[in-house]
Amino acid sequence: MCYVFPDAPLDVLRGMEGARAKETYRVLSEQLGVRWYGRKFDRNTPEKDDPPNQAINHASTAVMAAAQVAVAATGTLPQLGFIHEDSGIAFALDVADLFRDTITVPCAFASVKEQRKRPDQPLERIARQMTARAMRREQVVTKMIDRIKELFDVAVVSRGGGEAEVIPLGGRPTVDAAAAQSDAVRFDAAASTASSTGTDREGDGP
Repeated sequence: MCYVFPDAPLDVLRGMEGARAKETYRVLSEQLGVRWYGRKFDRNTPEKDDPPNQAINHASTAVMAAAQVAVAATGTLPQLGFIHEDSGIAFALDVADLFRDTITVPCAFASVKEQRKRPDQPLERIARQMTARAMRREQVVTKMIDRIKELFDVAVVSRGGGEAEVIPLGGRPTVDAAAAQSDAVRFDAAASTASSTGTDREGDGP
């Protein structure tokens, strides 16, 4: 379950989210056999980032696009961020982060592993394809819309005994590294077929 603690300061919530994200990176890198040295991103020269960080950037772009669709579909304000604030799409960033451990990072790390087998294929293309495939399979936009609606449902906080009740915001899926690895196997087969026919069966993804 994903929980919100109503009385926790925002800085505490951000610290909890940061710690959870670091653990997610560590666990998934071990599961998928990708060396991980920490999250690094240079906006001026993103191409100089190491492959795992580059892949996360590409996967994040695809998931962010889906989050912006969900925010627009629900008529919520994209600037209304909770964890993120200093952005015109802060709320979309918050929504996208809900799928970091189930879509963004597994697909990014799996694409790094896949690109080792196909060095002639750009990492960006592989990462976007795998992310698009996972989002279709998991119906991510629909789930994002449901999570947004759930968030803004009116809820009563019980304060029996002077303590605030923790409010569940729906179940968080477990990290699915196996599905990401399975996608890599299917991608390998599809790419082999495409190479033999001279066509690209998957397209460029989002």
